[in-house]
Amino acid sequence: MAQRSGQGRSSVARTLEDLAICLESQACFDEAQTVIREAIALHVCTRGPDHPETINAHHNVGRTLLALGRVPETIEVFDERAWSPTTHD
Repeated sequence: MAQRSGQGRSSVARTLEDLAICLESQACFDEAQTVIREAIALHVCTRGPDHPETINAHHNVGRTLLALGRVPETIEVFDERAWSPTTHD
């Protein structure tokens, strides 16, 4: 049952990412950022922080922050991912 629950969460996370892409295409960047952060939380719970889907979701947060003109936060998001202790041995 736990594996099934994890699969369901992964599916929800991917659906949230799709929703965020739709919101971005309509220039609803604040909403897209909120949705993609929910997807990240689900990805971390189900797949871990270093899974490609989790990393991609972090990239999407950075992209929406950049679209909002929030450059310092964008840099912080990308730096956090790039220099996470779990991404380098």
